[in-house]
Amino acid sequence: MSPTPPPEGFAPTLRLLCELLGVDEDCPPGELLHRARTVSFTLPPLLLSAAEHEGRRLGTGSADELRRHRARLALYDEVAAAVAPYGARVLKGPSLARFQPGWAVRTCGDLDLLVADEPAFWRTARRVARSLPVDDVHLTLIGDGPERHLVAGLCAPSDEPWLDPGLKVEIATFACSGDWETVPPRAALPADDAVAQLLLVAEERFQRGFTVRDALDCAAVLASAEAPGPQALAKAAADWHLAPELRELIDFARLFPSLAAVVDHSHSVALAAASAAELARRERLRPADRDAPDGETGPERTRRRLAAGGPVNERLRNGFPVFGMPLGVDGPFPPEDRALLHTAGQDTVATTPLGAFLLVSQELVDPDRYRAAREFAQRLAAGK
Repeated sequence: MSPTPPPEGFAPTLRLLCELLGVDEDCPPGELLHRARTVSFTLPPLLLSAAEHEGRRLGTGSADELRRHRARLALYDEVAAAVAPYGARVLKGPSLARFQPGWAVRTCGDLDLLVADEPAFWRTARRVARSLPVDDVHLTLIGDGPERHLVAGLCAPSDEPWLDPGLKVEIATFACSGDWETVPPRAALPADDAVAQLLLVAEERFQRGFTVRDALDCAAVLASAEAPGPQALAKAAADWHLAPELRELIDFARLFPSLAAVVDHSHSVALAAASAAELARRERLRPADRDAPDGETGPERTRRRLAAGGPVNERLRNGFPVFGMPLGVDGPFPPEDRALLHTAGQDTVATTPLGAFLLVSQELVDPDRYRAAREFAQRLAAGK
């Protein structure tokens, strides 16, 4: 899809960024950039690209920082193109950047990809592993059997590890994770991309508070030619159980006068009833995981969580995450398109196309259990 030009006058200009960062427009460049760094890793390149676009002089250091972020985005674009044949859909990041002017460098820490099912998940993961020097893999499973969902974070070092965070590609078979309690994962997204991207920004509220970049993303989408109407947006937010978060995002964006001019209050008004209904729904639910039996061990909790996953409807699923601790055993482990779960003593080990993992539901694991699981995976890799 070709980028949609934002309306004339709406862009992440230096004046607008100063307003969002709470500094005067005549603030010295070094102080302005320092302020941007304290807010978010992603704001400095946006600020520098605005300065460059407005004809401000960049020194060698700031010009190189801008170059590095453009190279990062270009690399992510290459990865996205490489996995497109597997049906991988890019979420946030580049999909949000297209709502801003072409000169704006809206960088991203990681690349988020949504795939349709487990075979596409592993095909995509293997292709990413061939595209990047992956040195760490984070794996999450929700449920077991044919209905289960998966997430993998494939990490690689950046070209400038002293200055830039590492690269990460996150692949998932569901779009939104929720809070794992009253709002469980939802697999699909609305077909309308503008609506989908707004819901994904709102979804971030389950992990952190909203930032000025979230406000910019919200305004950029709602100021675009693709902006959904208030009622259509409110219905989608209600269907995806995100009305409270989306209303908070819109109200947050409207705190800034320049953004309030393009983020109409009618969107917040339309979300009021859906937001109240969703909050009431959550209040009625009792998170099942709080009913854990007394004295339950870590391996027992892992097995219970794996067994708890099941479909609710086309968007909602029950279940709680189980995390994969890499065992440092690469395999190869067939088949190429599915993870297999094995009982290893009291524990559960997953063998996958990306290696072997000890499945856990807590941060700390007994070293003896880890060593036993690793030896088990080594025997499987050796065909014993």
